[in-house]
Amino acid sequence: ARFDMQRAEEHPNWLKEARKNEHTPETVEYGISSFVFRARLPFHPERLHTALGDRPRAGALKNLLRLKGFVWLAPMSSQQGVAALAGTQFAVTPGQPWWASVKREQWPADLKEDILKDWQNP
Repeated sequence: ARFDMQRAEEHPNWLKEARKNEHTPETVEYGISSFVFRARLPFHPERLHTALGDRPRAGALKNLLRLKGFVWLAPMSSQQGVAALAGTQFAVTPGQPWWASVKREQWPADLKEDILKDWQNP
């Protein structure tokens, strides 16, 4: 069945969570945690696939449920990879070029300021 806003509003639990005095964060309620991984070195594609694609996962990654973001893969130094993991499904697909691999005079004029805010020399 498709989501129906009118039916949802008629449900007795509509806005129940919002009306509570306190909200229990999902991190507490379900024991979920998150982190941001940043590195200035590329991933080795086969090792990354072994770590995230194999079942069962081991070590610090054994309870990993969700992953999303950009990755730098060793053989693709000029192009972003887009990594996604949900449950048992893991994939890395090609993304946009890294701005460091694009000549500055080719950067879109309306994005230059935003690019430079996050810029780190390679």
